[in-house]
Parts: sequence; C-alpha cells; structure tokens
Amino acid sequence: LVHSAFRMGVEGGGKWEAREMLHLLFLVARTSLAGYVALCRELLDGSASGPDGPASGPKDGSASGQATRALVATRAVAPLLREVAASQQRLQKGDFALYKDAASGSFQEAEVCQVHSEVFPAYFSIRLSGGREKQTEGVRLLSPHLLNVFQVSGAARGEVASGIDALRSSMAALLAGCGKRVLAQPGPPTDPAVTQSLMALALGCRCGLSPVDDDAEGGGELWAKVMEGTCKWFPGAAAAAKKLPTP
Repeated sequence: LVHSAFRMGVEGGGKWEAREMLHLLFLVARTSLAGYVALCRELLDGSASGPDGPASGPKDGSASGQATRALVATRAVAPLLREVAASQQRLQKGDFALYKDAASGSFQEAEVCQVHSEVFPAYFSIRLSGGREKQTEGVRLLSPHLLNVFQVSGAARGEVASGIDALRSSMAALLAGCGKRVLAQPGPPTDPAVTQSLMALALGCRCGLSPVDDDAEGGGELWAKVMEGTCKWFPGAAAAAKKLPTP
C-alpha cells in the first residue's frame, strides 16, 4: 500500500489520492515506530522499493521530478514530525527527555529542570543521569512521548531517537533544496516545480522545521530570504511581511 502510494504520488504529480494514502502510512505502521521511522528515511533517501523495483520516480533528475519527490516525501513524513514538534513544545519542568550528546551523537535520558521561554527559541536547563546539570538547545532534546506511546524500551529507545533525529536532518536538507528552487524564480510561480517546492516548505514549517543549507547560510537566513523573495511577487505583501516573526 505504502510503496504503491509513493509511486502514485511521484508519477501522478502528488494528486490528492496519493496524499490520502500516504497519510495512512502512520496508521499502517502504528505497531512499530521503528519501522515507520525507517520507512520514512527510505522514502527521503529514494531507496524505498516495492514489487516493481525502486520507487524512485522520474529518472531524469529534472527540477519537476525533484520537486515532486520532495513534496510526496514531506507529506509522508509530516505525520511523524508534526507529532514530534508538538510534543517538544509541551516539555515542562520535571519532564524527562532524550538528550543528544554532541561528542558521541547518542541519546541519553535527562530531566528538564527549567524551560527558559523568555527568549525565542526557548532553551532548557537539564539534569543528566549522572547528576550533572547543563543548559542546551531544544534541537538537542527529543520528547519521549512517541516512544512511550509505542512502548519502545531499552536500547531501542536510543536507536529510534537517533532515527528520528536523522530524519529531521534529512528533511531540513530536502527543504533547503526547495528553498533554493523558489529563490531562483524571478516572479509568481508558473512552473509546477516551484509551486510544489513552496507546498513542501509550508508543510515543513508546520512540522517545526526550517530549511538548513550546510554549504551556505544558516537555515533561518535561507527561510527569511524565501519569505522576502516570495512576498515581492505580490503587491503590498512586502510591507505585511515585515510584521511577521522570524523562523
């Protein structure tokens, strides 16, 4: 079902039927969070395959093919990352979260001692399992909500958390490509590839993601440029854009 939906979305340009089927991906894999995360990573990497071979969509590497794949993959991953972002925002003092160690890249349990919401984005004071306290960014914390719902325990908790973290990184890189495609458009979109890139960016934003370009500027700067550039396409929109909050 999932592989057929993915091929249908790529070959059919992301029609609503494919969107509805991909939305079921989360329900299909409810019994295994690890399986769902792994399948999402395969979709993003273009390595998912079905009975008829890899579901790689257009083979010509065209902008249209890349944009279609980005939009379909974003729709597939959205249910998971939207829930991750929502549970992240609900972290409060006394909650336990998974903290990503910068040196090893592994996750360990940590208690949230304080949420510093006076700045944006908020940062956290946490207490690690050994008793050491430190301050950290929200991007290095993962709420265990989904892990608890799916009863992921033991060593599997760290493995699934690492998978979700890698998924977020892959999505950010994918959205960076969409952002660059939009910025290359001189005026209101007439190319379906630009429209699909905008849709992927909007959906990614709803999931708490910003496009990150490792080769150039930071994600916030790229996102701001996309907002500024697209607002110039419409009379009067630039003035309204100045009132919008930053990513």
